[in-house]
Amino acid sequence: MDPKEIHYKLKQCKSYWELKKKVLNTFKKDENYTLQDIQRLAQSSEIEQQLKKLISNYIKKSKKREPIKQDELEFINVAKAKWTDLLFKNLEVVYQMSKQQEEDETNKGIFIYDERNLLQFLSSYKSPNPNHNRLVQINIPFNNIHQLFDKYRYLTQQEEMTDEKIYKIRKQIENEQIESELEKICCHFLPIGERTNLYLKYFELENQDAALQQQFNKLQKETLNQFFDELIESDTNEIAEDSFYFVFSDQIMLCLKSLMRDKSIKEHIAIYLHNLKSNQEMPLCGFLPFKNLAKYVAPFCYISTKTHIIYYLFREFFCRYLSFLHSISSHQNSIVSIALKIEEAVTHQSPKLYMHLKQIGCDSLKIIFHEILYCFIGTLEPQEILLIYDQIIGHNSLDILVILACGVLSKYKSSLLLSKNQQEIDEIFQALRDDKFTELVNQAYL
Repeated sequence: MDPKEIHYKLKQCKSYWELKKKVLNTFKKDENYTLQDIQRLAQSSEIEQQLKKLISNYIKKSKKREPIKQDELEFINVAKAKWTDLLFKNLEVVYQMSKQQEEDETNKGIFIYDERNLLQFLSSYKSPNPNHNRLVQINIPFNNIHQLFDKYRYLTQQEEMTDEKIYKIRKQIENEQIESELEKICCHFLPIGERTNLYLKYFELENQDAALQQQFNKLQKETLNQFFDELIESDTNEIAEDSFYFVFSDQIMLCLKSLMRDKSIKEHIAIYLHNLKSNQEMPLCGFLPFKNLAKYVAPFCYISTKTHIIYYLFREFFCRYLSFLHSISSHQNSIVSIALKIEEAVTHQSPKLYMHLKQIGCDSLKIIFHEILYCFIGTLEPQEILLIYDQIIGHNSLDILVILACGVLSKYKSSLLLSKNQQEIDEIFQALRDDKFTELVNQAYL
């Protein structure tokens, strides 16, 4: 960004005008003052620091989010290409199944891939110098596990949410413009009534209701191969059976159909299909829908009653964060990295449990992978999911999923150590529906 563009952006910001007013009020009306006088004032107060924050915030926002087309590790690029080939083979099979169902007039759930397909691929692909004790034998660098746990330790010491604290947070959200400061607010538990305002401000969607509605209506008119709509309908039918989300099934379906038609998405998501053929038919969004995509939309139905607002909040969150869970890359938020961190954390915290699960053919990553890939949506209650979303925004990271995975395994450790097969583990995990975010976080630190 050049200085003129930065200045233009600053003038649109409430905080900028407040800082300017503060400077002008310091000098008397008739007093002559120079640029050097203003600089000295700014340096002797917090004005300079606040202005630097505003400028760095706009520079950060100006950096374009792009798909991870080429990874710095070549074997990851090879893996990405193999995964793309597998997806299109699956696509062809599913397409034929869809045509057969039309002829037979049946309506079974169809999908291109699910968590089992993804985990199977991750566990079958081996990189140079793999760790043979891990289910995922892809060797990429990732953040130190002890530092990761230190980062979230404050969550075990949260203060009670008083009326005074709620009012203070509300005022912070109203007055704050800087993305990094909004992230700090998100790091701590948000009052339920303040989340909508913070999310809209953070994703730069506030005060745009009419424009967003108009854009959303335009998306409905985009043409798309009916087959992809059928995949979306099949996926939404499954979440319609969830007692938390069945009342929102029409809104969820509309959001997903809009997502498939949104051309702008393919330039911002982490998912990138390697060596894509030019004649290959694709949704306009640039990626193939997967099973349980509807789950990612569902929690946003508890943030707003307006379908177009639900869509744009979901779209931003998916592009910035959730798409990494379907990205084969060495990025710290990618599903590869998250999976490796979970295995590393469990081996450090519960080596006995890790080995027991491995011996009965139910690796720790395998039994928790569904919850991780879908952020516990459909497992925990919606308000608990939104607490997870707060932490993802607050730290600009998916690492909270590692903490929660360890929390689940820690809470059910005694029962899991007695388990003998997958069926017994599935029975143990049925109790997850009643678990709470704070409880699982605390369990991770025991």
